[in-house]
Amino acid sequence: MRDTNTPLELAVKQLLSFRGDRGNWVATDMGRGENSQHLTACAAIALATAARSGRLNGTLAAEVTDIAVSSASDLLDLPCQNHNLSPASYDDQKVDMMARKLTLCAVTGRTPREDMLKQGLRILKLKTCQNGAGRDAFSDYWARPLSETDQALALALFRFDAISKADLERLWRGKIVQAQRADSTWNSYWLEGYGYSTATACEFWYMAGRPDPAPETLHGFWPEDSECDRILMTRAQTYIDSKVAAVWAGDLVEQAMSGTRWRLQGVRANIAMVELLSCLSDEQISKADRQSVSAVQRSILADMTSPPHPGELAVSV
Repeated sequence: MRDTNTPLELAVKQLLSFRGDRGNWVATDMGRGENSQHLTACAAIALATAARSGRLNGTLAAEVTDIAVSSASDLLDLPCQNHNLSPASYDDQKVDMMARKLTLCAVTGRTPREDMLKQGLRILKLKTCQNGAGRDAFSDYWARPLSETDQALALALFRFDAISKADLERLWRGKIVQAQRADSTWNSYWLEGYGYSTATACEFWYMAGRPDPAPETLHGFWPEDSECDRILMTRAQTYIDSKVAAVWAGDLVEQAMSGTRWRLQGVRANIAMVELLSCLSDEQISKADRQSVSAVQRSILADMTSPPHPGELAVSV
């Protein structure tokens, strides 16, 4: 039996340390689109993903599986209006929580309510149809590209075969790929930062079967980027080029470690790190060929002085 914790196990334990007495997660610096239910769903998804990766020791895997299942039960039993959405009440927060709950069902082996699946399909069809009822009243909203919450909902529905891979491919080509910005990221319409929206778009492309056109090459980080965005951008890279992602992840793990102590702070950053390290093995990271990664992709170690995010979109919104 090994007597040291892997980086993934350290990140999982750090995430567990943020769990409140009521079994939920909160943060003192919650930003746009975040609340306790949102963070609890995200944390539970990350823990369940880590347990399913096979990279945790048996005791820890059993503990986090129980916590994820318990969190799923608590969240799905909460009274909510997500299943009563209509075009007039559609907003990113409600759709985000619907997507999180469906994803939590998938990673914990639960069957979602049939009405949630039906309502999710209804919202997705309203958002993606060419001439949907009620579009004129929300012209600015409906005209924008498919947001990260809509993409997450589509991926959650795909997990339960409510939509097909062909549907994902059609949405990728018609609604998502054109919205990639000149700096290689996707604009965020709901959560703060660009990391989650970019990671979701790249996962969407991967789950759609990696259709053409592929995403443009993802660039590295910038000094002013948050830890969370750096980690999420690295997860986005796992869907594009796992060898580059392994180099980026190695840089992030080195920064997060202080000897054998895990010093990465913040609920959101640790959620993102748990999901990232569930995708990449320790061997992939330790054997990453740093010399094979171009300078523009060298992430943290690159000498960059100006942000690549001028806010200029490839499409008008």
